[in-house]
Amino acid sequence: MTTDTPVLLPPRFVLTVSCPDTRGIVRAVSDFLYRLGSTIYDAAQHRDPLTDHFFMRVEFEQGTEPLPAIGELDREFRKLADLYRMEWQFFDLREPVRVLLAVSRHGHCLNDLLHRWDSGALPAEIVGVVSNHEELRSLAEWYGLPYYHIPVSAGDKPQREQELLRILQE
Repeated sequence: MTTDTPVLLPPRFVLTVSCPDTRGIVRAVSDFLYRLGSTIYDAAQHRDPLTDHFFMRVEFEQGTEPLPAIGELDREFRKLADLYRMEWQFFDLREPVRVLLAVSRHGHCLNDLLHRWDSGALPAEIVGVVSNHEELRSLAEWYGLPYYHIPVSAGDKPQREQELLRILQE
C-alpha cells in the first residue's frame, strides 16, 4: 500500500575541517557531533603527507533533538577548532549552493549538469557559465544563464585570471 504522504528526512549538514595533522581529530569531531545528538551520515578524511595537513568532510543529520542553527554550531565548535588550529565551515544542505560552471569545448558534462539542475535533481543555484571558448554559449543561453567568455593566450593569463576572480566574486 502506498500513500501520498512525503517522508520528511531530518535536516542534514556538512562540516568541513582543515588543520595541521595530529592524533585525535576524528574522535574529537565525532564526539562533538555525538554530544549534539546528531547521526553521522557520511565521513571522509585525508592527510596530505607533503604538508602534514589533515582534511575532513562529515555529513551529519539531526537526531531526536533539533540541531542548533549554523551560527550556534560555529560558536559551539570554536573551542574544539581552536584546540586543533582548525579552519572549518558548516553547511546546511537545505540551502542550495551558488555555482558558476567552468567549461571548455566539450558539452556532454555541461549538458548533463544543466539538465539535472533544470529538472530539480541538482540542488544548486547555477548562476552562469564561464569558458575560454565560445562553443557552449548557445547551450547556456538556452537555459537562460549568462555566459562569460574569457579567451586566454600565453601572454595575458594573469589578467584573465583576475577577470575570472571578479566574475566569481559577483
